[in-house]
Amino acid sequence: MRQSCDTAAPPAAPVRALSTSPSEPTAARPWLAVASVSLGASLAPLDSAVNAAFPAITGAFGQPVSAIRWVIIVYVLTYAALLLGFGRLADAAGHRRVFLAGLAWCAGALGLCALAGSFQTLLAARVLQGVGTALVLASAPALVTLTLPPAQRTRGIAVYTFGFALAATAGPLLGGALAQHFGWPAVFWMRVPIALAAIALTLWRVPAPLRAEPGARFDPVTGLALALGIYASLMALGQGGHFGWRSPATLALAAGGAALLAWFVRRQRDPARRVIDLALFRDARFAAVNASHALLNAAYFMVMLFVPYWLQRAHGDAGVMLLAFSPLGFAVGSPLAERALRRLAASAVSAWGLVLSALSLGAVALLPEHAPAAWVAAVLLVTGLGYGLFQVAAMDQVMGALARADQGVAGSLNMVTRTVGVVLGASAGAAAFDAVEPGAGFAPAFATVFHGAWGLCVLTLALLAVASRVPRAARGA
Repeated sequence: MRQSCDTAAPPAAPVRALSTSPSEPTAARPWLAVASVSLGASLAPLDSAVNAAFPAITGAFGQPVSAIRWVIIVYVLTYAALLLGFGRLADAAGHRRVFLAGLAWCAGALGLCALAGSFQTLLAARVLQGVGTALVLASAPALVTLTLPPAQRTRGIAVYTFGFALAATAGPLLGGALAQHFGWPAVFWMRVPIALAAIALTLWRVPAPLRAEPGARFDPVTGLALALGIYASLMALGQGGHFGWRSPATLALAAGGAALLAWFVRRQRDPARRVIDLALFRDARFAAVNASHALLNAAYFMVMLFVPYWLQRAHGDAGVMLLAFSPLGFAVGSPLAERALRRLAASAVSAWGLVLSALSLGAVALLPEHAPAAWVAAVLLVTGLGYGLFQVAAMDQVMGALARADQGVAGSLNMVTRTVGVVLGASAGAAAFDAVEPGAGFAPAFATVFHGAWGLCVLTLALLAVASRVPRAARGA
């Protein structure tokens, strides 16, 4: 059951009450539950601390700089591949149960990462960390929306994304300091007590809801097919430039991923095996929101990927710290989006976020070689502000379009489209930069990348505008 994704109103489907005892403290203080969930979910954005330890990790294991990409790839692709399946598992088995399992798994996997004695062992531990992160992120947004009354869903999403943005801002700062004073394992150890604290707070403050649907089921075979299909497809997309787009490895990954995803789609016809109702995507607005979420994340990731190099060239090593203004803008934009959604339709807030993103990314493309630090900080702040406005509006639409019985899948879908965008942005941005830089130099290549990012924002605006004009009958509403 679903509703139009262009409204912030709660679903009209009948909802089962949360199962809490009369003495349950969370019943009176649901915002403490949201804070507990946000703390646990912060384990994911705090992984940006690992980026600051890259030089120490490659140095400790005697690896070339190019090898460090696998520390990110195996982790990101693992959690991205598992998210939707684990979202259905959370809907069927209980969101708090899956969330707690994910926190415990993360604590163990982070410890294994810190204790890794070889680069291969570290990569294996990162795969395990990705499994735990998928369990956490597949259940956290649903816990937020199901713990709060439906009328407070948007505010809960804004608080959740605000915490996510703060953790993303703090990650590199903490990672740099910890790696410098305690060595690279500290960027993993520091999250173990956070995971344990989140477990304690969740047990104390987060209610254990009933299954949204008494007959909800999770089919592991379908979930595995989906996970392997997503993993292979994203690997082909993200590493095609490295392996070669026509190489046997790339072609095999692309063909295998497509075949698995096609098999998954066929199995969705059986309600007992269903992970997500694919009929949702017949609604042009719902499909456009998810596609635009991927496209904006592709554009935004180019900031995180290329701007550090520009900052280092223009302002030295200390100048890279200016990058923190982008996630800071994200943190500011999240509560602003919640206020805007009280007065405006979610589609309008999304459009404003895209306009700010387009203007700021266009400004990045035009940055002079020695632009003042204050001007750069302001541009990056606006970039993050636009991203924050869009993130809350998009997540609100996706979570609101699916019934409360499917909130685990809804939150997972939001994270999957985000990750697809990140992989797309990294692949397309690197390809564009590598095509221009050898002959023209860094500055023209940098400008080309961000003209492309600006173009993605304009394309996304056009996509949302066209979808909004599709007649309701064609949207399958």
